Amino acid sequence: MFDSPDIARAAARLEANGVGHGGVQAAQRPVETADGVRMEPVRFLEIDGLGPGLVPEGRVGLAANSPASDAAAQTCDHPNGAVALVECVLCVAGGELDDVERRYERYLGRAAFGVAIVFRQAA
Repeated sequence: MFDSPDIARAAARLEANGVGHGGVQAAQRPVETADGVRMEPVRFLEIDGLGPGLVPEGRVGLAANSPASDAAAQTCDHPNGAVALVECVLCVAGGELDDVERRYERYLGRAAFGVAIVFRQAA
């Protein structure tokens, strides 16, 4: 799941770009706080591709956490010391790279950037 500050606007942007999705759904998730674990609302949508909620890479979607969840997440320590997600790595066949980049640009509403390294299988 990718974070979205405005899930309704993200849903409209996806629709305008021809990206199918299952609509905005509501759920709850446990959030650790100083007072213990509590359930917080989360709104999300899953992107459709090969079928409902399924693209070639698996399940991909967008989620909007509640402000309380965001604040709690900023104060929690991750077991491996992580403080942020700074990149995402997708492994695809070289001939599919341009198509995958365009798809994710439509999903995220931003241009793809970075370095693509293509490995070729030895004959």
